[in-house]
Amino acid sequence: MKQLNETVAGTATDIRAKAAEIRQQGFCILPNHFSQKAIEACARAFRPILLDYAQTHSETPNRGPNRYYIPLPFQPPIFNPQFFFDPTILAIHEAVLGENTRIDQFASDTSFNGSVYQDVHADVPALFHEAPEMIHPPQILAMNFPLIRITPNHGPFEVARGPTSCLNQRP
Repeated sequence: MKQLNETVAGTATDIRAKAAEIRQQGFCILPNHFSQKAIEACARAFRPILLDYAQTHSETPNRGPNRYYIPLPFQPPIFNPQFFFDPTILAIHEAVLGENTRIDQFASDTSFNGSVYQDVHADVPALFHEAPEMIHPPQILAMNFPLIRITPNHGPFEVARGPTSCLNQRP
């Protein structure tokens, strides 16, 4: 495991505590972890991709009405190595999932005005369908930060509190 205490913007982040938050509530928050300038640059690069995708797929949104899941290119200006190779993010990732895991995708799930709440769901199915009562360890992690302003005018945004293993146990 990486160092348990990484320095983040002048403060110490307790990697074990953040990993425990993920296991217990399904997510953790690292306020002001990335520079606002880096996020704004990514958002500027994202805007034309978002508008083009939304126009091209307006009749076939893939996450419900006016909500789009958009795979993003692993290349500048939208790709910023700071987001993917950050020592704190990598340490938390390793503490939860173990060594030798990989980034699977770079994408956006963005809602527009008129979108609706998604049904409560797990992002991955249960590992063993023959034992649905079995509590599984986390299988994936998502790092999220907004590339548009999160407001009621852009549609709903909600994160379910609790480990996603609980969602796999629902009838």
